[in-house]
Amino acid sequence: MADSSRGTEGRGSRNAFFVGYLKMPRALGLFLSYAVPMIAAAALGAGLVMATTQPDPGAGRYQGPATTLTGIIEMEPHPVLYTVPDDDHPQGRALALTRFGKNGVVPQAAPLAGQFVDVTGVFLIRDEFAMFELRRTGIVAAETPPEEFALPAPEALGEFTLSGEIVDSKCCLGSMRPGVGKPHMACAQLCLIGGVPAMFQIMDEAGEETLLLLADAEGRDVSSRILDYVSLGVEMTGQVERRGPMLVFRIDPETIRVL
Repeated sequence: MADSSRGTEGRGSRNAFFVGYLKMPRALGLFLSYAVPMIAAAALGAGLVMATTQPDPGAGRYQGPATTLTGIIEMEPHPVLYTVPDDDHPQGRALALTRFGKNGVVPQAAPLAGQFVDVTGVFLIRDEFAMFELRRTGIVAAETPPEEFALPAPEALGEFTLSGEIVDSKCCLGSMRPGVGKPHMACAQLCLIGGVPAMFQIMDEAGEETLLLLADAEGRDVSSRILDYVSLGVEMTGQVERRGPMLVFRIDPETIRVL
């Protein structure tokens, strides 16, 4: 009787597969010597393509260490600290306020609204836009209020129809990168629910970014009425006003149109 096992180690053998305690068959070793480098190169190439085609996450960042600013807090539509002018900011600054996590500062700010206060925290900065995140000492009455300083009077700039994205200011300005776009929707909604100020991000034809604090037509917090449109491309109509260095967009949520 012929030996049925004869030739099983030859070319084309069906037994040319890996067994951990045996020597690797020559055919399988030759295949792997080509396949492994090709798979590794393909994975590296795919990773590079994915990395280079991602949207720019922006320049947002935290800027420490913690510092204390003096100014007056205005509560509507969100708590904003208008700082006393100094050499670096002769017109003062307008800084939306937030706390650690997905939290606003209404409970801490409301008792001291309209008064001179010292606020301790760190900056969140994205290009020329900034906000201020409170640290534990938070907001306290200023011991020596500056003289001859008052909240800036609102300056009406007119009615505009603008296209852009509704964002939560904290993540957009640097707490998350990127803090915009549909993948960020759930996070942005939770931030707005927690009291983080809502902003509207628009881009001009040259790619220059502008951030406007959002309010309803009466100048109050509008966050609860725009949650379904957060992180989407939308068009809105409303009144734009300037409050010191900050722009406020007073909208009617009924005018929102998804692009």
